[in-house]
Amino acid sequence: MKKSDTNIKTDSGNYMKNVTLDYFFSFLRNFGVSQAIWVLFMVYRGQNLMEVGIAEGVFHVTSLLCEVPSGAAADLLGRKRVMILGRILSVLSSVCMLYAHSLPAFCGAFILSALSYNLLSGTEDALVYDSMKVSGAESRYITVSSRLNIIIEIAQGAGTFLGGVLSDRSFVLCYLVDILVVCLSLLPLLMMNEPSVQTESEEAATAGSAGTLKDHFRTVWQILKENPAVVRILLYYPAVTSFDAVLFFYGQQYFADFGLTRMQISILMVISSAFSCLAALFCTRILNYFGEKTKYIISVIMGLSILSCAYPDLRSAAFFFILANAVNSLIYPIESSSLNALIPSAQRATIISVDSMCYSVSMILFFPLCGVVATYADLHVTFAALGILQLCLMGLLLHRFISA
Repeated sequence: MKKSDTNIKTDSGNYMKNVTLDYFFSFLRNFGVSQAIWVLFMVYRGQNLMEVGIAEGVFHVTSLLCEVPSGAAADLLGRKRVMILGRILSVLSSVCMLYAHSLPAFCGAFILSALSYNLLSGTEDALVYDSMKVSGAESRYITVSSRLNIIIEIAQGAGTFLGGVLSDRSFVLCYLVDILVVCLSLLPLLMMNEPSVQTESEEAATAGSAGTLKDHFRTVWQILKENPAVVRILLYYPAVTSFDAVLFFYGQQYFADFGLTRMQISILMVISSAFSCLAALFCTRILNYFGEKTKYIISVIMGLSILSCAYPDLRSAAFFFILANAVNSLIYPIESSSLNALIPSAQRATIISVDSMCYSVSMILFFPLCGVVATYADLHVTFAALGILQLCLMGLLLHRFISA
């Protein structure tokens, strides 16, 4: 009995190592040197903002089509294996970006990038949560999630700053560094242990039958059908985060139009990441204080901030840009903790992928539309309309879900 208990403790310790390893993996995964300059890079290569919007739309259409199947693959074939494939596709995407000079070529790179994103979104969260669940530590997941969000903000800020520095010398250099970082991110990933909690995965690995896949999706559908709280999470949070994503990416060109250099834009992004880290650090306290009202407060502040960014004053736009990104950083740990607590391990990656799919739908609608408006009007008008639209949509969601 003592020997068995020792083995259990040893296994639990091995799985908890996944959490520490994921801290390193998450940093490297989000250390994207090109993430804050890709819009400028496409414009540099001759694309207008409408074409930038189309390329991003292609990304999200691909994500929409492949998100749930990639989540199912992670549930059935193993999270670690799927994440490794995602990293390989990320390298291929960066290589394609280096050689792209036309919209179709950029779209091809974005398709590969979307597939890479699909294979990791939901899968990483599922691996970490189940590692903690096997170890009996799932109650501490929101703390781990908050730490991961801080790490993500630090990585994105550092990557953004380095991207600004390197892009002043060469856009190509940015993508070469991206490729190197992606390769380095494979090291902690290869050291992880797959949590042994999913009988479906084992069945799929041994049987590989279509029936298993069909049963898996049938179970997912039943979970969504019988649990309206899960559906509310899947509808609410992606809608909120998509608006901030539009602000962040078009913000690259927006601040360039104010006359800022790429270095100055990268510094602004770093400052924004610093405040986002600070917000994420206090996420648990904020959630404990405001409770369920937190998500509505976040959406209102974000809507007002995007609207205020439209005011043609650099200092005002920079302040509200930072504020919008800071409150957005509170969303990830709140959503992740709420969703993971409501879904079973065997369907975890698939259902989290549904969340990403809903985000893609929102981005497909808004990102290209904002690109068209920005091309034929300007980004001031775009952000004003976007802020008003978010406040209206969040008002409808508030009216629909506040009593739930």
